[in-house]
Amino acid sequence: MMQDVYDDLTPTYEVDDLNDGDVDCRDGPVQRISNSNHLKAKDELDAFELFKLYKYIPKIRFTRSLSRTDEDGTLFEVGYGSVVEARGKDLTSNKNLADYLDKKGRMKLVPFFYDHKDRFLSLSIIIQAEASQK
Repeated sequence: MMQDVYDDLTPTYEVDDLNDGDVDCRDGPVQRISNSNHLKAKDELDAFELFKLYKYIPKIRFTRSLSRTDEDGTLFEVGYGSVVEARGKDLTSNKNLADYLDKKGRMKLVPFFYDHKDRFLSLSIIIQAEASQK
């Protein structure tokens, strides 16, 4: 889906081996060019994944929660009503992920991607399109 956004902005084309302008070539194999839009989408997603590093994630405490421990001793907790106890490290945009949390501890995606649309172009377009359908 991210690549589709880039394909709409800057389409890529296939070129035949004889350069006679016929894209549907019957006289030989079509040379495929590398799809730079795929690479742009991959780079954008990799940059977004960096924001999930532990140093950027704020420490939050829930005002209400349900928890249980499984047979291995692993604690599972579902929380509601977040209070930010410690902000994470600021992002490269000098913004903080804690600024994008609502009262329930959910991330407000539209403001986040609006503020970072220069870095995450296709993701911001996808998020705006999804939000407009709700």
